[in-house]
Amino acid sequence: MGHVQTIKRAPIYRDEDEGFEYTFEPVEDSISIKETPEGFEVRYLVQDSDSMPPDEMDDDHLFLVNYHRDFDVRRDKIIKKDDLKNWYRQDCEDCKDDPCLHRRWEAEYHIFALSCYIHSGVVLSLRRGNWNPFDQQGWDTSHVGAVLVSRKEWPDAEKAQEAAESLVETWNQYLSGDVYGIVKETFDKEKNQVDEGSCWGFYGYKYALEALKTDI
Repeated sequence: MGHVQTIKRAPIYRDEDEGFEYTFEPVEDSISIKETPEGFEVRYLVQDSDSMPPDEMDDDHLFLVNYHRDFDVRRDKIIKKDDLKNWYRQDCEDCKDDPCLHRRWEAEYHIFALSCYIHSGVVLSLRRGNWNPFDQQGWDTSHVGAVLVSRKEWPDAEKAQEAAESLVETWNQYLSGDVYGIVKETFDKEKNQVDEGSCWGFYGYKYALEALKTDI
């Protein structure tokens, strides 16, 4: 959930049907209008075009890495691109400093291979079953990526996979613009704006709609 703000701005969007002027342009079908003793309360969603990427918190317990010019996410203090390639191969020969470094990662993390489909956008998914990331599977699919989940925080493999899938879903929401701000505005009986408050960084339309009811 994002930071709550109460601010004054010149309204930029006019609701011709209801006669209100809003500070932001509402997401279609998200407007809720309630009459109050003082006038009106209006709640709506806004597309959050300045949302933070999911790795902004720098969480070392649950994170992903991916190495592609169109989607490059790194955590070099923990794992580098060549190290990840060696993990894929289960190849110790290139790990000159520590021949079994990737085995230490496996002791600390559940590691889930990541597929990154890049074609007019970026879509991520966890890879399933036995596969070779170096097979040719299309020029627009990158396989040099992984989700790392701390064994200390998620000792159970099934729970760890659920956490990895949840993180991938959050990234896909971010990459597709499925992130919202929630806004509450109050108006007097003549429909002049009195006050406005907003809160940003809600991932997923359904979640944002629920938060709109109670979180502001």
